Amino acid sequence: KKILFTVLKQIKAMLDGSVTMAEPDLFYTGGTLIFDHGHVSQPVYAHVKNIVKKGEKVKQGDIIGTVGSTGRATGAHWMLGLIGLEQD
Repeated sequence: KKILFTVLKQIKAMLDGSVTMAEPDLFYTGGTLIFDHGHVSQPVYAHVKNIVKKGEKVKQGDIIGTVGSTGRATGAHWMLGLIGLEQD
C-alpha cells in the first residue's frame, strides 16, 4: 500500500515577531531559527535551509525558510519546538 503526501516546501512564520537566532548549519539541527513573538515561549525551527537573517522582523505567514535536510538529517523535513522562558 502506497502512502502519498504533499511536502510543503516553504516554511512560514507562526506569528509576528523578530528573529533572535539564525544559524545556517548547527551540528545536529542544521539551519536553526528562534523567534521572539512577545510571549513566554519561543518557537525553534530546525533543519531549515534558505533561512531569514537574525534581527529581521517577520509577519505571520511570511516565508522564513524552506524544507531542508540540514544538520544530521537523513531526509528532507523540518522540526518545530518551543523553548519556555522563566518569568519572575
